Amino acid sequence: IGQVQDEGCCHSGYAIAPTSAMTDRSCIASNGTRNGIFSAYHALSCCPDCASPAALPCSGGDPLKIWEFWVVDGIASGDCLPYSLESSCNAQGCVEKCWAGMSVTVADTVVKGGRFYKVSSNLAYIQKEIFEHGPVQTSIQMFGDFVSFVGSDVYKHSTGGLLGQQHIKLIGWGHDDGLDLDYWIAINSFGEKWGDNGSFKIVSGSDHLGVETNVIAGLPKF
Repeated sequence: IGQVQDEGCCHSGYAIAPTSAMTDRSCIASNGTRNGIFSAYHALSCCPDCASPAALPCSGGDPLKIWEFWVVDGIASGDCLPYSLESSCNAQGCVEKCWAGMSVTVADTVVKGGRFYKVSSNLAYIQKEIFEHGPVQTSIQMFGDFVSFVGSDVYKHSTGGLLGQQHIKLIGWGHDDGLDLDYWIAINSFGEKWGDNGSFKIVSGSDHLGVETNVIAGLPKF
């Protein structure tokens, strides 16, 4: 649940955050019997409708489309197609063979999801969703101070211009007694040198930067 990925110079959080949540939820729903990782690389390179623009998957995309792709087409194993774009800004086209020397094809490792849905922006609803089924994916407005954020303080935007959207995974919540402030515990995809070893806390309860408006979740298929 706390695994941190590094999207590198490929703006692929729209694929990393959903596939990470899918991975966690599948493991939880199966009581640990499904412990494979869904491939963010497969999602961003093989879903033509997910990227925006479609020909440039490293320019960003729509996480809701990634969830739909999981349910309709399925997503391959991360063991078959590991994410390897930390130092590259270009994703290859959709490939049929696994990279990791596996004897199976990409298609052999594809698993479909059961369903996906938007979660109410109500704080209690989101907490209930996380408590019952595991981490959820959401999207926030990304400003300059977010990109440079380091430390364990609760993040609240104060400086820097708007740079776009960033897609993250919410894994829990808490309360800062010193600040009397509620927060979400989240996982970003900027690597472990960012934030608090790749995770961070963000103000909750006020839809700060859209964190509660844009929550998406899904359930695996059995």
